[in-house]
Amino acid sequence: MWYIDSVCSHHMSRDRIKFHFLDRTKSGCVLFEGNESARVLGSSKVNIGEKSTNADDVCFIEGLKHDILSVSQMVDGGKEVISIPRLHHLERRIWENYCQESQDTR
Repeated sequence: MWYIDSVCSHHMSRDRIKFHFLDRTKSGCVLFEGNESARVLGSSKVNIGEKSTNADDVCFIEGLKHDILSVSQMVDGGKEVISIPRLHHLERRIWENYCQESQDTR
């Protein structure tokens, strides 16, 4: 399952199997809320659904708790993101649950 996040700046996945090809030349760190960080171990195109639904330039981050799609990266890539009030409420609730889960595992 993929979480849609309007706060993060990059698509991120924890599952190496989802990557078509892992370009290990892209590296670095991502910073999470609470100043926690994780290493980027590469990036590539990833299948995010059935058939040919792909996300480009997804960062592989080992140990990430959830796969995340970045709204800003989708918009920057020319995708149209439709904001539906009910969906926004659901996204906010998922984000709040995600933050709560993150705090509970510390």
